[in-house]
Amino acid sequence: RRVATVLARQVERILDGTRAFAGSRRIVMAYEPVWAIGTGKTADAEESFSLIKALESKLGELPECLYGGSVNHKNAKSFVDSGFKGVLVGSASLDAKEFSKIIKELG
Repeated sequence: RRVATVLARQVERILDGTRAFAGSRRIVMAYEPVWAIGTGKTADAEESFSLIKALESKLGELPECLYGGSVNHKNAKSFVDSGFKGVLVGSASLDAKEFSKIIKELG
């Protein structure tokens, strides 16, 4: 799992920098594959959350995690159902009708 190893190193560095805030602030992490940013392509929900679980097994308990990356009303619920605490909506938030559909889907 090369991807999990690389992500684990990146997340570990971030967490080291945020440990000072752990007692006083709630930390939320967002996972967004670089290839999904603004492309209209989205990752598989179950596969993405299994990657987060693999990171947890390497690093210990992680902050709450959101999924971002071409989120729309057709896929938002699948990410929440797979275990993500929510979604990070990008360009779909610029379209009021689409954003409203996402909110209704997550209802």
